[in-house]
Amino acid sequence: MYIFLILIFTISIFSIAFSYQRSEYLITYDKLNPYKNYGEYKTITYNYFNRINDTTTYFVSSSLFSRTIDKEGALINIGAYKDWNKNLYTYSSISFGTNSNYLPRYRLDHEFYFKTLKDKNLVLSLGSSYIKYFNVHSDLILSVGFTYYGDGYNFTYKYLINNNNPGSFISYTNIYSLGIGYEKKYWLYLNYNVGDQSYLATYLINPIEVNNKSYYYSINYRKWTKDNSGFIIEYNYLNLKDSYTKNGFVLGIFKEY
Repeated sequence: MYIFLILIFTISIFSIAFSYQRSEYLITYDKLNPYKNYGEYKTITYNYFNRINDTTTYFVSSSLFSRTIDKEGALINIGAYKDWNKNLYTYSSISFGTNSNYLPRYRLDHEFYFKTLKDKNLVLSLGSSYIKYFNVHSDLILSVGFTYYGDGYNFTYKYLINNNNPGSFISYTNIYSLGIGYEKKYWLYLNYNVGDQSYLATYLINPIEVNNKSYYYSINYRKWTKDNSGFIIEYNYLNLKDSYTKNGFVLGIFKEY
């Protein structure tokens, strides 16, 4: 559950200011500990972004998953950014996964962004997500936050409240992201998420509440080697207390048109 919250947030970070088409090809490798219980994850992802006019950018993202313990799966995410006026734009997306215990049956996301200050460089956000899984579980997520854009950097903070059913268990996540760089040169993103994951363990004969503290760190580097292409590398680490830890590595290339 926690992984796909991070996935959608990552898409939103890197797709805000487009005046072109872009394709991304990514390979991800995750090694979990204890290995005998969780094994390793391998993922191939393709992202496509297209700014079709001055106010609308749409994207399509597809991923194929291979896991040591679980069966293979696939996920597709379709969405768009829309500028409504000089002070407001929105993000909307819908995702569908194949039948598995780690992918959503479907996921709906919508977020409002409000540009403030004289230079419109402080953007306030208000969003919601609904995730329905292939088992009895579902998540309703509400978020508030902001992004400040400076000269050569940006900083994002988001606060998420997650209501997991059955049982209506509430958990919280704080997301921090610092971006350093310039478009057409490079971007370095340092991300830190801290929160908890609460749900009802319905797979037990006598279901009980599970509440795991979680910490997530990532460093993502995007470098233009030519005016319209480059590479992406990332390292990330997830610690889900009393469950597992994960070291993740991402390699990719991108091409702009």
